[in-house]
Amino acid sequence: MKKIFLDTDLGGDCDDVGAVALLNIFANQHKVEILGMTHTTSSLFGPKCIDIVNRYYGRKVEIGVTKRKHFLDDDRFNRFAEKMVLHFGSDLQENEQLPEAYQLMRKHLASLDNGNKLTFVGIGQMNNFAKLLQSKPDGYSSLSGVELMKEKVEEVVLMAGLFHNGSDQVYFEGHPYITEYNIVTDLPSAKYFIEKCPVTITFIDFLTGYQVKSFGPLVKQGDMSHPVTFSYTLFSNGARESWDPLAVYYAVCGEKDIFKRSKRGRVTVDELGNTDFREDERGNHYYVKLKLQEDEVVHILDQLILSDRKVG
Repeated sequence: MKKIFLDTDLGGDCDDVGAVALLNIFANQHKVEILGMTHTTSSLFGPKCIDIVNRYYGRKVEIGVTKRKHFLDDDRFNRFAEKMVLHFGSDLQENEQLPEAYQLMRKHLASLDNGNKLTFVGIGQMNNFAKLLQSKPDGYSSLSGVELMKEKVEEVVLMAGLFHNGSDQVYFEGHPYITEYNIVTDLPSAKYFIEKCPVTITFIDFLTGYQVKSFGPLVKQGDMSHPVTFSYTLFSNGARESWDPLAVYYAVCGEKDIFKRSKRGRVTVDELGNTDFREDERGNHYYVKLKLQEDEVVHILDQLILSDRKVG
C-alpha cells in the first residue's frame, strides 16, 4: 500500500481542505496509508483545520508545524480557517506544543523499513521540505536530510509552478497570472528545494487545475457539518479550482486515469519566481497534463468527494 505524507498551507485557500478530504477518502478505501501531515505557514488555525478534516473521516493523524513566525498568517490568509475551528472545534495542541514539521518528516522517514518508501505531497510553500533537506543527523536517524530522502522517498508530488510552454497569457480573477503562488510566496525555499531535491519531483502546475472546478455538488447540498462544504461555502460559495485535489489524486493514482506525464526534464526557477520546464534526460523532474476533458475530471473528483461521508 502506498504511503503518503502531506505538506499543506491549509487556510489560504479552500482547495487544501478538499485535498485533505480526498486523501482521507483514498485511505478509507484502503488505497493509501497516511503517515503524517505538516503545515507550512504560521497560522494558528491551519493545523487545527487539518485535524478537523482528518477526524471527520474517522482518522487521527500526527501533525507538524513550521516554527517560523509571522509567515502568511494575517487576515488575507484567514477567510475561513478561524471560523472553521470555532464551528467544529479541535483539541489539537497549540502550535508551540506540536513537533516541528521537518523533524516529524525525519521521524517518519527513519521509521520506514524493509525497503518501504513514502511519497511526499506538497500543496503549499516549500519551507518545510527545504529544512528537511538541510537537516543534520539526529536522534531519529544518523543520515542527513538528503541521504534520508534518497533512501526513503519514492517521489515528491508538488502543486507548484506555471509552465506556459508557448501558450498565451494566463488570466486569473481578472488579472495576468505570471508567477505561481506556492513558488513566489517563499521563493528562496522553492528555488532551493527544486534545485537540490535528490529524488523525482512531479509537478501539478497552475494550468492543470485551473479549468477543473470541483466539489460544487457537495457544496450545493448545504450540509455545513461537512468541513469541505463549510470551507468552500465561506471561501468561494461553490466549486473551486482543483489544484490541490489533483495533486493528491496524482500522488495516489498516478497516470492511469486522468493524467499524462511529460518526458524527463528539469524545472528551473528564476529570481522573479518564473518557472520553466525543459526536457533533459539527466533531469529528475516531470510535469503532468490532463488527458481527459475538464468536465470529465470534474465528474471523477465530484463522485469521489460524494462517495465517503462522515465515519461514526
